[in-house]
Amino acid sequence: MNSIIKKIGKSKGIVFPPQILDQIGLDLDDKIDIEIIDNYLVIKPIYPLRESEQDRNNLNEMFTMQRDSIFREERLYQLEQYILANNKEEFVYKNKYSDSYLYAWQERVYPFLHDIDDATIEFHHQFYTPCFYVSKEQVDFLIQYFDEVDLNDQRIPSLHHLEHQFIKIDKLGWTKMKLVKACRYLYLNGMFDDHFWGQLLIDCPPSEARSITKQFNRNER
Repeated sequence: MNSIIKKIGKSKGIVFPPQILDQIGLDLDDKIDIEIIDNYLVIKPIYPLRESEQDRNNLNEMFTMQRDSIFREERLYQLEQYILANNKEEFVYKNKYSDSYLYAWQERVYPFLHDIDDATIEFHHQFYTPCFYVSKEQVDFLIQYFDEVDLNDQRIPSLHHLEHQFIKIDKLGWTKMKLVKACRYLYLNGMFDDHFWGQLLIDCPPSEARSITKQFNRNER
């Protein structure tokens, strides 16, 4: 079998032999997405039309197991630190995963700000992109929107205003709950200052505002 991967002349690109399609479960007419994740070349269909309900269920089960594993890792990491600490009275916990990353897994918000490689931490979320309730595209869109407002000193919109504005963008599938969860992920990640969040939440009921800005409790799970 000829399985040689060839270069395209002197340009950036390679040619895969057709036999590889069978090995990775793709057809000639599939549209694909290619990413480099943790030094692996990840090739997958953009819209896997033949994906069965069982496949989706399996992926969601794997997502749940991975999420539980991350929280266990965090607890074991802190326990290990405590055991190894010389002075228990002055011991201060250090976290393996940030509050925002744990929250993102807990509430299924795609942790877009953690897509950047960190040599000290192994992130797992990119393999479960379809499983997140708040999608990668939605979080990316919200970050870009807030960045433009903040960097250009534009008037900071209220959450109520954003809710009505974003829901009109049908292609992204916004709901009020998704917007609140995405905002909380950004808040926990330390994006923007207190003035920004104060203006954004100015017309929110206190309970709704607190659902975004309250301290994350790692022991709730």
